[in-house]
Amino acid sequence: LLSELNIPKNKKIITIATAGSSADLSDEDLQKIQENVNSRNSNPPDIFLEASIYRELREMTAQIVEKAALELNNFHFVLKPHPNEIPKFWLDIVEKQKLKNITIMKSGTINDLLNLSHIHMAHNVCTSTFEAMIKKIPTIEMQTDRSQIMFSEKDLKLPLFPVQNSKEAIEAVNELESSREKFINKGFLKAEDFCEKWYGKFDGKRCLEYAENIKKLSN
Repeated sequence: LLSELNIPKNKKIITIATAGSSADLSDEDLQKIQENVNSRNSNPPDIFLEASIYRELREMTAQIVEKAALELNNFHFVLKPHPNEIPKFWLDIVEKQKLKNITIMKSGTINDLLNLSHIHMAHNVCTSTFEAMIKKIPTIEMQTDRSQIMFSEKDLKLPLFPVQNSKEAIEAVNELESSREKFINKGFLKAEDFCEKWYGKFDGKRCLEYAENIKKLSN
């Protein structure tokens, strides 16, 4: 994958996963989604608010990526946009700023991305935060002041390093590097505890349990 993406083999990699699934949608498209959501939910989320927050987060991420790529030039950055995002937004930034140490990963899975990762950066409550931590990859999460509107406190407190600007992100990278093993173990234990408390059973019998309940109700 390193050769396929033309990534230098002698540099540590900071991976970035974005979650701005609605950031590129027009108001017309958002309205269609809102109407659909309204018809299926008694307490529907505000799709326009979500899109606004994701756009704010994407702009913040762009600033972090630009400054971090310049200051942390001993790293190579690999950014994977959300599947619903238009990669051109990120490609234009890389080209305009002439950022030689950033690769935009336009295909592949999150697992492919994390397999490259020395340090991972994610958007607020992106599932890749948990996935990276459980894979023992030091993780930084980008959050905005409005993240709490969309997500619960327990989810926002999962990452060891929530950041809101490039200064905090760069400081987090340096701190992670200074005590890497400590933060790997701390992050893994925190993710493991989170999984025990909040994730469902992975015993292969969930469908059977639901089927038995449906059968009881139908009799």
